[in-house]
Amino acid sequence: MRFSISVFFLSLMVFVGTSFAQNDFYKNNNTSQESEIDSQGNQKKIISRVDNQWYIGSTPVEEDIIVNAIKSNPLSADDYSTAMMFYYPAMAIAYTGGFGIGYGLVTWIMQGDDVGMYLTLGGVVLAGVAILLEKVSNNYIDSSIELYNKNIGNDSAFKVKLLPTEQGGLALAFSF
Repeated sequence: MRFSISVFFLSLMVFVGTSFAQNDFYKNNNTSQESEIDSQGNQKKIISRVDNQWYIGSTPVEEDIIVNAIKSNPLSADDYSTAMMFYYPAMAIAYTGGFGIGYGLVTWIMQGDDVGMYLTLGGVVLAGVAILLEKVSNNYIDSSIELYNKNIGNDSAFKVKLLPTEQGGLALAFSF
C-alpha cells in the first residue's frame, strides 16, 4: 500500500514538474484566423468570454486562438502558464477524487466495509481540493485576459509619462 501511494505522489510530482518545463509561450504560433485579426494594423480587439464562448471583439472564436493571442504578450503568458500549473493537477486530483468516491461507495454498499467509507470521504476531500485549485486557475486565466486587454497594441501595462505642470515644470506620472 505504501509503495502504491509513493508511486502516485511521485507521478504527480513529475506531472507538475513537466507543466513547468513546457513554457513555450514566447513563440509566435499564429493561425490563419488569428493573423486576420492581427493584420488590421494594431487594431487588436478585446478578448472576452460569455458563458463558455470566447470572443475577440464581437467575433466568436475557438479557445486555441485565444490561447495563442494570450501567449503573444509576455505578461499575460506568465499568468496563463501559472493558470495551467494549477489546472492540470486539479484535473488529476479531480479524477482521483471521483474514482475514490465511486469505488468507495461501491465497496461501502456492497461489502459493508469501513474501508469504503474512508475511500469515499477521501474522494470528497480530493474533489474539494480540485474545485479550489480550479477556481485559482480560473482567476489566473481571468488575470491573463485582463493583462492582454490592457496591453492591446503591445503597450506596457505600466507607463511612465512626463507631463507639464501649471508652474511651468515637469511632473512624473505613473499609470498602471
